[in-house]
Amino acid sequence: MKFIEIKGQIEDIEADALVYSTNQNLRLTGGVGASLFKRYGYPAQAILDKHLSNLNTDTVDVGSIFEGTIEGMPWKRVFHTVATDLNYETNPEIVRDIIKACLESCESDYSINSIAFSALGSGFGSLKYPEFVKILNKELEPYYDLDNLTIKLVSK
Repeated sequence: MKFIEIKGQIEDIEADALVYSTNQNLRLTGGVGASLFKRYGYPAQAILDKHLSNLNTDTVDVGSIFEGTIEGMPWKRVFHTVATDLNYETNPEIVRDIIKACLESCESDYSINSIAFSALGSGFGSLKYPEFVKILNKELEPYYDLDNLTIKLVSK
């Protein structure tokens, strides 16, 4: 496995999958979500609106993961995750569970050779970037021997 830390705009990073965190209302209003909305417009928000409609709710639980892409996005899979609550508190164990679930999902998809991560819960959340890196590295341990996997941790 190859691990790369990149400073830049995550929406410009080439990868097969994208993992980022949105809010409990699934609104693309801040951080990576706002960048996705700016680049892809309402169709990007419509993916999340559909999930809310299907669940018949306005908010989802912290730890939720929704998947969906639209035409024009460069990623095969996009994981819209909820790592932080409405009070901007982030539970490290929930972040760990989200990372693990996304990695396991990608592991079973042989078309995924690279995954771009934002630092879940550390932009608008209470988790500090070094804490996120530590959690991510711990969850990546089972994948260290995979020669065909590249993990890209993207920050501004």
